[in-house]
Amino acid sequence: CGPWPVRTEPLPPPGAPGAPPILVAATAADPSTPGVGSTRAADQMPSAVTITWQGAGHGAVGASPCVTDAARAFLVDGKIPANGTLCPA
Repeated sequence: CGPWPVRTEPLPPPGAPGAPPILVAATAADPSTPGVGSTRAADQMPSAVTITWQGAGHGAVGASPCVTDAARAFLVDGKIPANGTLCPA
């Protein structure tokens, strides 16, 4: 890849201004996508809320009834959980 030309245009700033509510579901001990990454991503989007399963493994939706129920309520009913919601393992 070294000889390929690289564009030097700056990346746009992160974020999602004007976006509808965004639900970020995280797992505290996720070996593939650490929870801190989910929090940082959500922090860059004004309309995002984070819900974290305090378990281990990859993927909180489906692994935790608490997260699964919150995701279903968000997608089906438009109910937004409190930002920073923690779901027990």
